[in-house]
Amino acid sequence: MSQKTSPNILASYTCNVFNVEKLQSIINEAVDRLKDLHFEAIAFRGNSGALFAAPLSLALKKPMIMVRKTGVSDHGQFKVEGRIHARSYIIVDDFVDSGDTIRAIHRDIEEINCEYEPECVAILTYQSRDNSDVIDEIVDELRTQLIRIY
Repeated sequence: MSQKTSPNILASYTCNVFNVEKLQSIINEAVDRLKDLHFEAIAFRGNSGALFAAPLSLALKKPMIMVRKTGVSDHGQFKVEGRIHARSYIIVDDFVDSGDTIRAIHRDIEEINCEYEPECVAILTYQSRDNSDVIDEIVDELRTQLIRIY
């Protein structure tokens, strides 16, 4: 079946979130693994973060922090929106490759909070393609932990 006639066209990062059963399973595991972790908000960037952050936010009853990519305005004028003054947060993304997205989210949240340094308490990924070397470096750099859910 060609892409034109296929009933589903999925990018690799959307496979887990467009499959309702898989998404529910991932959300349930995330809720269970995050239940004892203290944080105020869920930070994300781009579609791969947003597709998972929204249902996780509802399940955990935690507000979100949306961090836009540089140069992207998509219906808003602010680089960071949502619970921007949260003192602690987790970052959600599909996987970590170069680490640029995680670093940018952390940097942009820090820049908007001049009075204190917000803490990234965990990075949660929901695809199995993490770059282990980069992950170890970022975990050390941000003094945080990694939670992988596949």
